[in-house]
Amino acid sequence: MSNTRIARPPSAITVRAWIAGILIAFLAAAAWTSLHKGIWYDEVWSVFEVRHDLPLGRIIIERWLRDIHPPAFYALSWLTEPLTGDGIFARRALNLAPMAFAGAMLAGIGRKRADARGFLAVFAMLLLGAGPALTAIVDHRSNFSQLAACAALAGVLYAIVTSGRDYARADRWLLGLAGLSALAAFNFHYLGAFDSAALLGVFIVALALCGQRGWALRLAIVGAVAALPVAASFAVQHVVLADTARNFWAATTGWEALAAYGSFLGAVLLANLVASGVALLRAVRPGDDAERRFAWIAAVAVIVALVALFALNAARPVIQPRYLLAILPFALAALAALASGPVMRDRRLFAGVAATALAMIGLNGWISRGAPNWDATAAFVGGEQRDCPDTAIHARPHWTMAGGQAFLLDNEAAVDRAGYELEARRFATRLEPEGGARVSARCPTLVWVTHAAPPPASGVLAVRAGLKLSPKSIGAARIFVGGSGYVAVFPPLI
Repeated sequence: MSNTRIARPPSAITVRAWIAGILIAFLAAAAWTSLHKGIWYDEVWSVFEVRHDLPLGRIIIERWLRDIHPPAFYALSWLTEPLTGDGIFARRALNLAPMAFAGAMLAGIGRKRADARGFLAVFAMLLLGAGPALTAIVDHRSNFSQLAACAALAGVLYAIVTSGRDYARADRWLLGLAGLSALAAFNFHYLGAFDSAALLGVFIVALALCGQRGWALRLAIVGAVAALPVAASFAVQHVVLADTARNFWAATTGWEALAAYGSFLGAVLLANLVASGVALLRAVRPGDDAERRFAWIAAVAVIVALVALFALNAARPVIQPRYLLAILPFALAALAALASGPVMRDRRLFAGVAATALAMIGLNGWISRGAPNWDATAAFVGGEQRDCPDTAIHARPHWTMAGGQAFLLDNEAAVDRAGYELEARRFATRLEPEGGARVSARCPTLVWVTHAAPPPASGVLAVRAGLKLSPKSIGAARIFVGGSGYVAVFPPLI
């Protein structure tokens, strides 16, 4: 009697139940992380850019077109501002919209292409188990929108490559999805557009070489049309962008860029070790099928995008981990294409991949837990003022307290002050007027600095803050350091 186990595929109900559970776990981890994570500087920018304190025309001219990002994310966020206000948790929850967009796009492919459902299921588990996805969804920036758009684009390209034929009229639905996903992928971030162009370009060349020239031509046209809005915004913003590029804060060396790439590769493989293992085993075995073909094209596209970004970084240091989010879905899609066949034929293997996705979501949530950022110092100054209501709180720009010359982006001074005021409202704190110099006679006088390096000596702080404090008060000062800033506490003049 043979002991050979006959592999059985998971049922459709089982697959749906696992995917639903993984999605719920991901959303729960995102909600918990968002509730316990403090606001940070880039999120303050996002809140400032979409405030309804000016007519829309002035907002576009004075803010969006003087920013260093395409206006698409700000425009969409502006539409929801009356509903969310400046509540940061509600604003982070706006990332559910691009998540729903990507989900709808991938589900649409699954409805039309039953043979793609296995890939889509594994791809979804890899995406939800990836650490950068959880990190991005709890940021009120365009980062998660970029990731979601490229996930949709990767799914569309999988459907095209694995269709086994060239474009036909029956594929108009898929061409429409390609247009929507490319439009989104190209217009949320300039470096995201750069990455997306490299990724899509490789697929266009590969499709032409593989005989799908009709698809190659149509995707080239779709890509060109999708890039028109970002090209137009670049033309308007190029002066601001050029000025910023000359003074950009990032100083990523070649070795640091390679280290970022190493972390990126780790995030890809660790998204799901079971699926990664299956994919790598299949990759080294001989064979030629549509899934392998897509995986190799996607792998080449990822390499080309990384090399192009590395070359750009050599000319102007720009690489940061979040600027690789456009590339991440394509790397995960390559793994999913290789792993989906074996995984979807064996219910035990599928359960292993699904359980690993749940475990990774839990681990990622624990790793990402509660970064205090600005909230640490905001809570501290709020507590000081509650203990002694006459406490004078002077919020100062970090560049002023650093004591050196600083390159400021357009609106940066206004954004910095808006961030302090936002945190003051959240923590029921009363700030002194901007540039004020009142020293409390009965309570401490505080100098609050966020987004800052380690503080200088208390005497230097007092001088740079423009406060007339006695030597005794300066000598007795204490400094609280927390999150991404610090607070100097000068005792009252008694």
